Amino acid sequence: MIDPFSSDTSGSGLYSAALLEPVNRAMPRTCLADAREVINGGRSGFASAMPPGLAYRHGLRKWWEWDAIARSCEALGVLHETCDAVGLGVGAEPLMFYLAQRCRSVVGLDRYADDSGWREARFAGPDLIYEVSPVDYPRDRLRVIDADMRRLPLGDESCDLVWSCSSVEHVARPAELLEVFREVHRVLRPGGVAVITTEYALLETPYLMPGVLAWDAGLMAWLRAAMPGFAWEGPTDLSYEALHPGNAPVPRRDLWQLEQRSDRPWDGFRAGGVTRLGGISLLTPILSTLRKAEGSVLAWDQADVPENLKAYGNGLGFYAQGQHAEAAGLLAPLFDELSERSDQRQWALHAARILLECRAIGEPQATGAIRAVIDRMLGLSLEGALQDADCLDLCGYLLAEIGDEEAAWQVDRSCIESPSTTAEHVMQLAARNVIRGRGDAARVKWLRDVVVDLRDRMVPAGEIDRHFNAPVRAALGTQARSLVVV
Repeated sequence: MIDPFSSDTSGSGLYSAALLEPVNRAMPRTCLADAREVINGGRSGFASAMPPGLAYRHGLRKWWEWDAIARSCEALGVLHETCDAVGLGVGAEPLMFYLAQRCRSVVGLDRYADDSGWREARFAGPDLIYEVSPVDYPRDRLRVIDADMRRLPLGDESCDLVWSCSSVEHVARPAELLEVFREVHRVLRPGGVAVITTEYALLETPYLMPGVLAWDAGLMAWLRAAMPGFAWEGPTDLSYEALHPGNAPVPRRDLWQLEQRSDRPWDGFRAGGVTRLGGISLLTPILSTLRKAEGSVLAWDQADVPENLKAYGNGLGFYAQGQHAEAAGLLAPLFDELSERSDQRQWALHAARILLECRAIGEPQATGAIRAVIDRMLGLSLEGALQDADCLDLCGYLLAEIGDEEAAWQVDRSCIESPSTTAEHVMQLAARNVIRGRGDAARVKWLRDVVVDLRDRMVPAGEIDRHFNAPVRAALGTQARSLVVV
């Protein structure tokens, strides 16, 4: 029996009480996010400058990223009256306005236009961004531009600081990731710094879905070798404190609840927010600080790329150009190899998802080959609720197209029930199956109840209208009256 008054707890299996205490890691460094650094509001000048009641404060994930970027900049001493800063994929983030208080000039870039396909930064125009700052700032120091981070509309060696908060991963293929860093290197002055957060895959399998190219230990090693023109500042610490409740993953459909932020102190200890479920993986932010040095950032065809990554990246390149047969020729053997390894299951699903689309577009009559890829993808699925809806939703769609309605429904239902499926995706799948299975009253009721549950989880009415009500109305007309969720 353990004596509760004894200082000897050896063999007790207890964790240190320090687990729940705030931490303050020295910057700069390469490190994974930790809610403990911001549960008391953060330690940066940025955190101090923001209003106490700012709604963003207890959205732990973004707040950690902004606070960590600011702390790194402050530790390096780059925020001063002669600093010219550039932000990539900034949306309307408050960090941009804080930097405008400290720097000589700030340029914020994102895809703001209606035709960009990038809803996260959608505004009627960049000019509206200037009005949403939570703090006062010198208006003449800030310029907001609609631009692509792969092709920066800036001169060579025109800035001292580049920052980005979980944006650089939003490219279609690994070659474009190098393009982004080549541009960053080009616009930085000698000795300038780039302070970047991006997604990091915590599990052993890479997470390389086009549009979310998460880093992992292997990808980071490749990037370091391909970017000799950058020196990585500070130590690298990839430890992760999974037991803190703020770092725990939550179902992605519940992220809207986390958006209902407040300034309540206990929000820093609520379950989840920093780490996100992605497919059958776990994604958390990683911070890196890079200083421009001698050398360059290599282009894709110059870099020493691991064979599997090269096949995948080149396959995605063919896919993006509409060369589906060529893409399938590279992705099929890669899928064969990856699917044999349990530690590569997530990457195998990503490769198969693109391969399946290439087969369906390039050889739509080859239903046997299409079904074979689907069956192998379903064979990679995990037992239980967790499934990768971003990959398997195409399986459900194609199964219905080739006439196997029941199999299509089973796949779609597993996607709807998966905790890694976003609320928006759940509603899209629900709408698809309400339309497809409108003769099955029990199924339709179950699907509508799923959307009602999302409404009760604080998903906004506008999102429900966009992703569920509108497609149901468009397909069913007056029959949709009893189905829409208000």
